[in-house]
Amino acid sequence: VKRLESLGASWCWRTFQHRVDATVDFNRDWTDYVSGFGQGEDRNFWMGLQAIHLLTRAGDRRVRWEMSSWNGSWWWWENAVLIVEDASQEYRVTVGKQDVDRSNVIECPKNALESMDNQKFSTKGNDQDSYSYGSCANLYRSGWWFKSCFCFNPNGIYYSPPTALDLSRYDLLSFGISFSGSVPPDPSMYPLDYRQSMKTFDQRVGTERGRNTAMLHINILALFIGSASVAAATFMSSEWRAQRDDLAEYLVDRAVRTASRIQCASLASERHQAVSFSSDEAVCRLLSCRLGRSGCRKCRNAAKSGLPLLMVRRLESLGASWCWRTFQHRVDATVDFNRDWTDYVSGFGQGEDRNFWMGLQAIHLLTRAGDRRVRWEMSSWNGSWWWWENAELIVEDASQGYRVTVGEQDVDRSNVIECRKNGWQSMDNQKFSTPDVDQDGNSGVSCAN
Repeated sequence: VKRLESLGASWCWRTFQHRVDATVDFNRDWTDYVSGFGQGEDRNFWMGLQAIHLLTRAGDRRVRWEMSSWNGSWWWWENAVLIVEDASQEYRVTVGKQDVDRSNVIECPKNALESMDNQKFSTKGNDQDSYSYGSCANLYRSGWWFKSCFCFNPNGIYYSPPTALDLSRYDLLSFGISFSGSVPPDPSMYPLDYRQSMKTFDQRVGTERGRNTAMLHINILALFIGSASVAAATFMSSEWRAQRDDLAEYLVDRAVRTASRIQCASLASERHQAVSFSSDEAVCRLLSCRLGRSGCRKCRNAAKSGLPLLMVRRLESLGASWCWRTFQHRVDATVDFNRDWTDYVSGFGQGEDRNFWMGLQAIHLLTRAGDRRVRWEMSSWNGSWWWWENAELIVEDASQGYRVTVGEQDVDRSNVIECRKNGWQSMDNQKFSTPDVDQDGNSGVSCAN
């Protein structure tokens, strides 16, 4: 199978729902939908809300929906992220923006009355929808993230022809496996009548390759959030990419004579994250990152024409991005960080290479999709370096006080252990505080002050 990272495709998908016939009843209670039921992923199947939560909680999954009609047509669409929260949040779902380049239908808008985004899960006996005239789960005889009520109802009653195609029956609108959407480029044209009931429906989550990432760096305290580099490339393969970077961030493992950059890259082992080839010397230098496998490759280096053009290894299998975006950096005392709310929202400093704070609003826009990890780096005065990474960083918007969510620590990509997420010092799930806006959890004093 071909690696399709350039298209954002994953290598494989996990099915969490599947419908193929009427042999399994999907009109079930809360307990069944939480624990899961069915005949396995190849047949009629619901993975279970708790399992879907565990699979998607890191925010690194996209979702694909596929359905087929009785005339043999196939329809599909993808969204950039799917996150199902835990039981305390009634398995509320977050669905990212539709990826129209990887869809052949257009789903209803996220702000529509029927949209599932940001909705809790509902079943018969557990009505959590926004429908003021009754229970969507009871009306449509299924469990789903109903609003008022749905754009598509994959867990509805399974009908076969001729009933599935009988548009005169009102209850098909209410009870079938129906879909409401349009075919581009004409949003007014429906691919099929929404009163028809689908033949099959399949819902899957996949790990998107080339995850974007984020980092922090102290002393020197710099925080980085990553995205794909825009450096010009003269050579590319499924594993290597040309990118400008700072050689000071790498260790030279060994140098050998080679005839070309391609031959140079072929000599690298798993411990090498980059190679540098000099055509003048016909010498290949095999490089490893000084700060762990993903600690190099800062996005700001990619635009610096004075830096050498390296071949850097694509480390998607480790969750590493091609480069990181810095959102905070400390190097000396020339910039005062004891500032008010307005400054921390808008940002301040001397740029990413010096003393710098990107700004809460910018960090929110960069992390809101839930597809970023975070890296923290710091150096002490004796020359030691310390770093750790977390699987996720999400900063909410101003209405939430820029509350932060920090994922589990990735201990395999850390050389220190941070404090526990449930510790009283933890930043996870906290709003941002400044000297003039106290939003901390300390009842006795303002931590910012």
